[in-house]
Amino acid sequence: MFEFYSRTCTYCQAMEPIVERLAVDFSGRAVVGKVNVDTESALVSTWAIRGWPTFVVTKGGRETSRLLGATTYDELARMLNAALAAP
Repeated sequence: MFEFYSRTCTYCQAMEPIVERLAVDFSGRAVVGKVNVDTESALVSTWAIRGWPTFVVTKGGRETSRLLGATTYDELARMLNAALAAP
């Protein structure tokens, strides 16, 4: 899962502890990373990111789910678990 974020985004700042917790809790099972939209314009374009924070879950290089905006740990964990359970 990747969070597309901006350092100046208040919602992104609020999501930081949740993303960090997910990285720890899913360590060894999934990659949880962050992409700075201010410095990674090619990735923003490739993944058609229109706002932030945007969370994109991928499996095998393909998008399995996406969520725009601040959310809960439980919702992001559900998205990750669904991707891990999918064939």
